[in-house]
Amino acid sequence: MSIYQYRNPEDGSMILSCGIPVNQYYRIKDASGVLCGYMPRTKVLKTTLKGDYKNLEEAWTKSYQNMNKMNLNPSKLKPFELYLTYPQENTNPADWITELFIPIAN
Repeated sequence: MSIYQYRNPEDGSMILSCGIPVNQYYRIKDASGVLCGYMPRTKVLKTTLKGDYKNLEEAWTKSYQNMNKMNLNPSKLKPFELYLTYPQENTNPADWITELFIPIAN
């Protein structure tokens, strides 16, 4: 899972966090070096990309275009990606599946 904290499409820079989604909250000791966050339940615009990661930017662009067409506004929560397949498990990029999520303002 990747959460996009900051994206600048003009210069290609970004700050992102990577993690493993879990379905319950865990308390982590401060000295462990592990960070744990919580993402509240929210409505999202979901896009599924089947194919190579090199197509992600186009998928994100089309997702935001669809939001505009549907008169939806992004919320203050950060957009994120879930990777349902991995190159190490399936070497054919045509079979990779990535889900893109843009949280929607209520």
